[in-house]
Amino acid sequence: GNSVVGATFEWSNAPYHTGSSNTTGWSKYIPTDKSSYWSGDGSPDNKTVLDLSDDVAHVLWGGDWRMPTAEELCMLINGDGTSTDVDVTSNVTYVWTSNYNSTGVAGLVVTGKGEYSSASLFLPAAGYCEGSNRYDAGDYGDFWSRSLYADDPSNAWGLYFGDGAQNLDGLNRFCVQSVRPVLVVPE
Repeated sequence: GNSVVGATFEWSNAPYHTGSSNTTGWSKYIPTDKSSYWSGDGSPDNKTVLDLSDDVAHVLWGGDWRMPTAEELCMLINGDGTSTDVDVTSNVTYVWTSNYNSTGVAGLVVTGKGEYSSASLFLPAAGYCEGSNRYDAGDYGDFWSRSLYADDPSNAWGLYFGDGAQNLDGLNRFCVQSVRPVLVVPE
């Protein structure tokens, strides 16, 4: 079903947040120029990227695993990580499937071009959770980055996609969304 058993996700229980409003009550990850959002001790911390201790991929998998940055997620949209606008000359191709490898799971297959044409990854359309409900499963996917959406720090950058649409946008920090970890390989 669409009910989330044993959990409720809303502003009142978002990490580093107190209260029920998205615009006040934050104690971590607030840029200095958005000080009205801040309620922590001292001044806003000006952090725009999750600390590894708050990065779920790093906490659960350890080592050099972490959540992708907004720029890295952007590479799945336009292939160069420089803009959040969809670029029709992308270095990747997208194929929507309603039955990935006969699993019955819908989602997006992203495949590289050129020297990366043999590399692809599958992003399941798992939807998202808000309150005590799950929404859009099978129709849309929402994936977190580790980057704060600085224009509205109650949001973080996330990849949002469906059949025929891919976008990077600010998504509410209290919602539950998928994570596609990346492995940082030393050069």
